[in-house]
Amino acid sequence: MRKVIVTGATGFIGNHLCGHLKKKGCYVIAIGLRDKADGCWDQYHSIDLSNLTVPSDLFTDIDTLFHLAGKAHAPSEISATADKEYDRINYRVTLSLLEQCKIKNVRSFVLFSTVGVFGEIADKDCFDDSSPANPVTPYAVSKFHSEEALITGEYVAHPVCLRLSMVYGPGSKGNLDRMIAAIKAGWFPPLQNIKNRRSMVHVDDVIRVAYLSSLSDIAKGKRYIVSDDMYYSTGQIYSRVCKALKRKTLPFSIPIFILRILAFWGDIYGFLFRRRFPLNSDSLRKLTTSQCHDNTTTMRELGYNIKNNVLDFIDRTV
Repeated sequence: MRKVIVTGATGFIGNHLCGHLKKKGCYVIAIGLRDKADGCWDQYHSIDLSNLTVPSDLFTDIDTLFHLAGKAHAPSEISATADKEYDRINYRVTLSLLEQCKIKNVRSFVLFSTVGVFGEIADKDCFDDSSPANPVTPYAVSKFHSEEALITGEYVAHPVCLRLSMVYGPGSKGNLDRMIAAIKAGWFPPLQNIKNRRSMVHVDDVIRVAYLSSLSDIAKGKRYIVSDDMYYSTGQIYSRVCKALKRKTLPFSIPIFILRILAFWGDIYGFLFRRRFPLNSDSLRKLTTSQCHDNTTTMRELGYNIKNNVLDFIDRTV
């Protein structure tokens, strides 16, 4: 039986991944921060990986480590120590796990990274696997450093980096879910005229790609973009949610300059109360600008076809 470790197992993606691995017949060792947790795994260990100490016996006879744990991107965070925290919790933890994998001869290490390593993008182009990395945020920098350490092949024979676009699906609490909730509540501004292009991916496709990449010989040493086959505009999603709710879209849109004023006050709110306001400069940027990613290489090399898209997900769940 193939033994695997999943870090961040109690998180949104980790929980789905553990269930998929169990269905594939794997013996799953889950690592999370919660003291106790129920899930689709054979062992659960509550470990704070940021302490850089993991019992070495956990790595005995492990085939693959799927590394999801880390400090997530927090745009509203304002801290002079943010860079050091991302470095310690994301990059240094990855190095610590890699060292253990090397000692115990773990075959494969699948790192869940981010398309944020590419930085920002012009509205008319999409990143693909040949695009150079240009990480800007502390989160993206820490993830890129982790990629660089892994991809050398110094630690495991089969390293893989998965650069995820925005992940959605059952149990998610991301931007798409917040947008849908806001439209349902009736306070999301009408933005149907915004025709930007953004990439997303369903959690089921993410975990299938992760599983395939851990086994496929061609994936060895690769950095794969993981997104679905479509690009979505804010206006398109807004209109689709309204349709699913059987609610008419308004015949006008809120001017961008008003949204910028609201986002400015949202930034001030975040600074004063250390809490994310529903609309701030970061969320407005994501609502109005483009950032798309081409998954062609990933799908071709892994022989996988994306099963889901955002519009169908909205129709099924709203």
